Amino acid sequence: MTLRTCLLLSDDPDDHVEFSEALQEACADYVLMAVCDPAKAIELLALRRLIPDVVIADFALGGFDASLFFETMRKNVELSHLPVIAYGNSTDPSMRSHPQIRVFLDDNISYSALRTVLAETLNGASGS
Repeated sequence: MTLRTCLLLSDDPDDHVEFSEALQEACADYVLMAVCDPAKAIELLALRRLIPDVVIADFALGGFDASLFFETMRKNVELSHLPVIAYGNSTDPSMRSHPQIRVFLDDNISYSALRTVLAETLNGASGS
C-alpha cells in the first residue's frame, strides 16, 4: 500500500480528531498531518518541505490568508494541482469557487457525511 499525505490546516483539536478518524475510515491509505499555524503551513509548502496529496483548510483559521495560500501553491508546479477541501467562513466569497477547491464543506456537516465526502473526493484525487 502506498501512503498518501493529507495536510490539515486547523488549530481546533476537535477538527484534528474528527478529520483524522473520518480520513482513516474513508481512505486507509492516507495519513493526516495537522498544522495549527497558517504561516508555518504556507512556509512548509513554499519551501517544499512537505508536498501533500491533498490539503484540508479551515478558512476561519485566525491569520489564514487564502489568497496568499493559493498564490504560494500556484507558484509551484508540484503544488499547483493539489486538491483542496475547504471549510469554515471565507471573508472572500470568490475563494469558495477557487479552481483548486474540490469541495467547500458546510460548517454543520455530520460525521458520516464528512466520511462520505472524504471517500468520494480523495479516492477520486488519488487517481489524478
